[in-house]
Amino acid sequence: MFDSSVPSGMPRSMRLDEVIKGWSEGVPMMTEGERMRFWIPEKLAYEGKSDPKGMLVFDIELVEIQ
Repeated sequence: MFDSSVPSGMPRSMRLDEVIKGWSEGVPMMTEGERMRFWIPEKLAYEGKSDPKGMLVFDIELVEIQ
């Protein structure tokens, strides 16, 4: 695990134009309150330019759209 909002117990706000492509493509398909697991290939993540490399897996709960 390299990133998580779970330990803080607080949701994290993110702008979709500031996240990896896998998130900016996947989150708009979600509805508020929905939970999804994203399996993001390296091509839609960091494209081998930085760590971590390879497939990324995120468990996401969309709490609110602002």
